[in-house]
Amino acid sequence: MDGVLRLWREALGRPGLGEHDNFFLSGGHSVLAVRLIAPLEELVGHPIGVRAIFDHPTPAGLAAFAGTSAGRTGAFTGRAGTSTGETEEGAGR
Repeated sequence: MDGVLRLWREALGRPGLGEHDNFFLSGGHSVLAVRLIAPLEELVGHPIGVRAIFDHPTPAGLAAFAGTSAGRTGAFTGRAGTSTGETEEGAGR
């Protein structure tokens, strides 16, 4: 969570932000959220997508979301069957 908070603070230019401060209520906007995705994905080690910032707009919320999904193959692809390692063609066969 510390890494997510650090990225939040850097992106918003607000070093005093806390783990429960809302990205958008603290000056964030959609373009800034898009710019934040690459460093966030590098931090957590898997894709998360910009929608995650809108759905989890606090560092604590996003860290919890990213942590619960970390390490599951295909967890963020949105494709049926891929979280178990199956291909779309092989799912349900």
